[in-house]
Amino acid sequence: MSVERYLTNNILTRMMNHLYFLSRASFASWMLMNLLLVVVPRYGAYQMVVTGGLMITTNVLYYLLIPAKGLMIRFEDNFLVFKFGWCYWLVLVAGKL
Repeated sequence: MSVERYLTNNILTRMMNHLYFLSRASFASWMLMNLLLVVVPRYGAYQMVVTGGLMITTNVLYYLLIPAKGLMIRFEDNFLVFKFGWCYWLVLVAGKL
């Protein structure tokens, strides 16, 4: 394996780790937001902004990690095409709200 390919794979692995961390951090932020909305509504509103920012950052990073050329896997007579699913759009809309 060439050094270039190794470095590219290493960078992509690190970016995927960041994506995993951001998605878990946005979930933890959402749980904290729910708690703060009950206890101190003003801080809950601030935490809602942080949660939305984390969700949008996660979506942007996911978009940047998708390969430019679409990935298609052939199964006998059909193709499996990867695209943005309903979960991606749901997180994007929830982050913008």
